[in-house]
Amino acid sequence: MFTMLFRLLLFIAICGCLGASPEGNWPRFRGPNGNGKAIQAMELPSKWSEQSSAWSVQLPGEGNSSPVIWGTKVFVTSAINRGERRLLFCFERDSGKEIWRKELVSVAHKRHKMNSFATSTPAVDAHGIYVLWGQPKMILAIAYSHDGQELWRRNLGAYKSGHGYGVSPIAVDGRLVIGNDQEGGNSIIALDTKSGEELWRVSRKAMRATYSTPCICIRPDGGKDVIVADWQQGVSGIDLVTGKQRWSTVVFDVNDKQRAIGSPIIWDDLVIATCGFVTGKKRLVALRPNKEGHRVEQVFQLDKAVPHVPTPLVHDGRLYLWSDSGMVTCVKLPEGKVIYDRERVSARGKIFSSPIVVGDKILNFSSAGDVVVLQAGDEFKVLQEARLPEGTTATPAIAGGRFIVRTKSKLLAW
Repeated sequence: MFTMLFRLLLFIAICGCLGASPEGNWPRFRGPNGNGKAIQAMELPSKWSEQSSAWSVQLPGEGNSSPVIWGTKVFVTSAINRGERRLLFCFERDSGKEIWRKELVSVAHKRHKMNSFATSTPAVDAHGIYVLWGQPKMILAIAYSHDGQELWRRNLGAYKSGHGYGVSPIAVDGRLVIGNDQEGGNSIIALDTKSGEELWRVSRKAMRATYSTPCICIRPDGGKDVIVADWQQGVSGIDLVTGKQRWSTVVFDVNDKQRAIGSPIIWDDLVIATCGFVTGKKRLVALRPNKEGHRVEQVFQLDKAVPHVPTPLVHDGRLYLWSDSGMVTCVKLPEGKVIYDRERVSARGKIFSSPIVVGDKILNFSSAGDVVVLQAGDEFKVLQEARLPEGTTATPAIAGGRFIVRTKSKLLAW
């Protein structure tokens, strides 16, 4: 009973400290601190058709980015042609009415066939909405007010990766944190959300582009560490205020070409992160920083059933791993004991979305548009199988009683 109460209080504290209203906001990729949990109780749709939706809007062009929500506004990006036009949209959460849009004239460039020119999920806080646009010669960070006025823009330097850009920022305590692990000029960067001024930059070893989104670990002393995962550096904790690297541990196979795409997550005092290669080795590690926050111990490691693109999900003391090929594994925390192993779901296409949990139901989407809903718990149990109007590679946003999904060319709400 005490353990459950501690976890609840810790979760509430994290949401509060990160400046996110639990019910009203979904401020970054995969929600508050990237945990993929819908706090507000709501029923999932019984039908996932466009006709059953509360509203749907056509998005010009396409993109892989996920929607975010702040209050009564929904934000999402898209790109037209081969990236020459890149757009940020603001919609009314309950009606789908377009409030404003902002367009950036850019250039086409090389990218992976599964990537897009609008892959970065924006971050949003009470002050503004922050979007990253990447191309080989420039990573451009732009901040807008909630009513669409440009506040600032900053060139973060060149970007080198044949896969194209796709990094998502986070906004915490007046800092916009950007992971910039790539093949040239690697760094983790923090900008002032009000001015765009660079507050700190931590240099990193330049190897392969990383696409995972940072999260925040709250230390026993109340301080906050930015958690980042990368193939060569492993997992690192960087002080949010100063930019000082407090700890870093090499936990992935540096001799086997890999990249971190799935994002690190926090459960109790554990930091959980993944890294791998799409057709090669993949590894998940669970780490525990010490009370001083300067060192970490490895609690367990998994080298099987680890997803490459989808971010792991933790719910009620269980870790759910939903692989790119559509197999689900459940692991008991904190010991890392496998409860069920690689149970296959009947979904066409690949799984590039990350699983989320609503109440006691876990769901995910395939690139072909299939929806699979599982019962949370020790038993693998499929509750619902359905199909969206078209495929998606994005992760839904849930806040204010709305369940919002970005498909290939539409934004739909239930």
